[in-house]
Amino acid sequence: MVFKIFLESRAKEDLIDTLSYYESKSLKVAEKFYTKVEETLDYLIYYAYAFEEKRIAKYEIPIKGFPYSVVYEIDENVIHVLSIFNTHQNPTKKP
Repeated sequence: MVFKIFLESRAKEDLIDTLSYYESKSLKVAEKFYTKVEETLDYLIYYAYAFEEKRIAKYEIPIKGFPYSVVYEIDENVIHVLSIFNTHQNPTKKP
């Protein structure tokens, strides 16, 4: 099954904030982060259920090379990305 991706508002904010942070350090790193996020989301379109269900109906996939993960839910054929979560934060802050 091929899924559609929908970024919830918090995920969009997380992405913008993280890109802004990395841009302040290095444009090259910010571009690499964005590319890795895109690759992760592209992978999810085909393999949404391949990752561990961390909590009831919530899944998580790491973003390779960065201390972030994509937290998501699946609703029929739509993946709702809830957060681009910094794994150095307290896990209780996850949606």
